[in-house]
Amino acid sequence: MLMEKAISRVTARISFSDLDEKLLHILKRNILDSYAGICASLRDESMLQKFERLASGPAPGSDAAVWGIEKQAGISDALFMNSIMGRRSDLLNTFLAPNGQGGVHPSDNVAMALTLADWTGMDGDSFLSTIYTAFYLSLALGAYYLNSRQIIPTLATGHQ
Repeated sequence: MLMEKAISRVTARISFSDLDEKLLHILKRNILDSYAGICASLRDESMLQKFERLASGPAPGSDAAVWGIEKQAGISDALFMNSIMGRRSDLLNTFLAPNGQGGVHPSDNVAMALTLADWTGMDGDSFLSTIYTAFYLSLALGAYYLNSRQIIPTLATGHQ
């Protein structure tokens, strides 16, 4: 429970005003890279046909857009399908743990954040803060679980 509280404490303090111009540029570049991957995925007709079938059934709360098929689905289904679309062609950013024992792909979170932003009506500053938070957690947890426990202990002590 200590880790969950530490993560909650740190992420609750993240705000758009904390993001400097250089970091915003990097975040926006990564978002555009992911968006290009999503656009490339829209050409995969076979995948879109599968999404069409998945979104065709009755779904409670069918109010989140599924990209490429002009339909809506429940938020979990829309997040699932849109995230597949985002991951399918987005190969650009990988964080390798300092110990060389693996890596994570932080931009996997972009499709999720775009879907949630659309579904909730999130403004641009909140969206960029959400992307930063998702990337930060990906890197922190990736480093921790890949046996490079350099980031999470700073979360637990409250120091960054």
